[in-house]
Amino acid sequence: MYGKLFESTFTGSMYGKGAVTFATWGYAIAHTKPDGLVELNAKLISAAIGCKAKDVQAAIDFLCSPDPSSRTKTEDGKRLIREGEFLYRVVNHTLYNSVRNEPQRREYNRLKKRESRARLAANGQPMSIVDSADGQARQPLYAVSVSVKEEEAAALGKKDYPKDMDVMAENHAFIDWCLDHSVDAAPSRWRNWVLRAKESGRYAKAPSRPPTKEEILAVRRAIVAKQKTENEQCT
Repeated sequence: MYGKLFESTFTGSMYGKGAVTFATWGYAIAHTKPDGLVELNAKLISAAIGCKAKDVQAAIDFLCSPDPSSRTKTEDGKRLIREGEFLYRVVNHTLYNSVRNEPQRREYNRLKKRESRARLAANGQPMSIVDSADGQARQPLYAVSVSVKEEEAAALGKKDYPKDMDVMAENHAFIDWCLDHSVDAAPSRWRNWVLRAKESGRYAKAPSRPPTKEEILAVRRAIVAKQKTENEQCT
């Protein structure tokens, strides 16, 4: 078995409780079963971590005691509940085990954002754009009505794009990068992305033609609509 040990463990109400307490708690987390139960035998644990059994028992007693300063108030802040001889229930096992690690969180957010984009396209004005690289129809990330003023905020004209850039493919890469790094896909960030790509020469390539007006407009709408959606989620 294994468990998640968060940095907040060392900065909360257990701060300064001693090495044996932290070692015992780490042992408990690592040995907790999916149902939240764990067997803790002070003699066994003391041999495993190299200390006296009475010190481990004292640590277990502490973990079973109420803690009014605990970040989570479930069971009066107790970390363990005794269920039987050597058998304990880890109070917040389900809560903390459900917390995603960073890669999982990014992938989860990426999938949810794609689902959101699909819903927006379905409820807006979807525009089928042919990817000039493979000839396949590709939907813009967002296809919703925005005002002229909002479109101007995306302020990238035809001349700003490399002539051989596949604008829609590059915009998909840009949106995915923003999701991966949990940053806002703002028009200014997209502009910088395009200008850096143009300078470095590293971008999605298309046949020798500039982006069409429809592609540029779709990208502008994608960025503006995403920013509008994120702003609404924050309010």
